[in-house]
Amino acid sequence: MLFEEGNVLVLSAVHKPSGEHVSHRFYKREDLCKQDLERKPETTSLTKTAGGDGLTYVQRLQRDYGARLHFATAQAERTVRTINIDCRAMDGRYLPLHNALLARLENANEPNAWIETRVASAGKGLKVYDSVHMRDGKVRKPQLIFEVNEWGAVTQHGVRSDVLENACYGTHGPIWQF
Repeated sequence: MLFEEGNVLVLSAVHKPSGEHVSHRFYKREDLCKQDLERKPETTSLTKTAGGDGLTYVQRLQRDYGARLHFATAQAERTVRTINIDCRAMDGRYLPLHNALLARLENANEPNAWIETRVASAGKGLKVYDSVHMRDGKVRKPQLIFEVNEWGAVTQHGVRSDVLENACYGTHGPIWQF
């Protein structure tokens, strides 16, 4: 698949003997490669982090950023944890919405600002809001970023339309499942 306006090519496959998923990124522009290297943690496999702590990438996200993901109700949390977005990949992978929300929190973590995400029930669906928190204590007004209808279809607001699709192929790290 092509990303970043055709400047990044991502090739993915399953290594038949081991069953391990392999993904390679090719960059047309050196600056995009450097940005990705600075932004993404190095991983040794889909299940272990380079830190050697034995946690999966998603477990590390939950540990480090889970406190910034808030649910208005227990039902809202259960619903988020059951939504799996079809990545439309030949290997059958899917993207748990919960994992994508955690990865967004890591991606938006800056020294002077970070986001916190709130999930609220909306009829039979959900609404997901981000609020920017500044180091000086100021908090910006929450912005609607996703709506999920009663059938699990996700509508994006104020975020790039390919953000979830990109997450299926490793822009945040291995947050998808098979």
